[in-house]
Amino acid sequence: MKAQGCNGASMRVLQVTTLAAVAVMALFLSHAKADAKEGLIRPLQAGPFNSIPHAKLRPPVRFVNEMYETTCFELQVGNKKVGWIYAAFKTRTLLILFACEKYMQKPDAQAGTFTGGEVDAMHEVIQKNGNWQLVKIPIPGYDRFSQPVICGELVAYWAFDSNEYFASVYDLSTRRQMKKVRIGRSDFGTDDSSYLPIPVWTASCDEVRYPVHDEVIAPIIIKLSE
Repeated sequence: MKAQGCNGASMRVLQVTTLAAVAVMALFLSHAKADAKEGLIRPLQAGPFNSIPHAKLRPPVRFVNEMYETTCFELQVGNKKVGWIYAAFKTRTLLILFACEKYMQKPDAQAGTFTGGEVDAMHEVIQKNGNWQLVKIPIPGYDRFSQPVICGELVAYWAFDSNEYFASVYDLSTRRQMKKVRIGRSDFGTDDSSYLPIPVWTASCDEVRYPVHDEVIAPIIIKLSE
């Protein structure tokens, strides 16, 4: 999952399963120039994690399940474990983390790996009662099919509710859903999390286009100025 800043830093997270049952995380960015202050922090690597005071990442571990494989790092602050992450993205005011979770370990799991995968959510790190914690950001309708794209402080994604799905925009800084447009029923008949196309922001982050796909015969365009 890219170092790119904005004027419109965009990020997309995609899980891909190979025929060899090894999945990779692919990230796609558009708009703006690379900027160390904003965008995807890449590559994650063991050692000091300067986005959080006194934090470090432990050596990577492969999290493997039947669909894909993800390289995850244990995040520690001081000497205390906070959680496992596979990607991090900086906006102007926020640090967004993408977490891994362990499943019940399979008896035939390869040595040095965990049975597990990616959490279908965005997280932030907060300090509570002296302890640092990974906390989910409450993005309405966020799902493994969401195909999130960050631009500035906004995230465009596909939202899900009661067997229906929507083109949606959420403000990460104010924690408000800015726009939501109903598309139709979410009976896709597939488990492929990359089934829906990636939303595309304008460079100014004031308009986002949700491309044509099997369920939609014309692009959906959300203009935040309206």
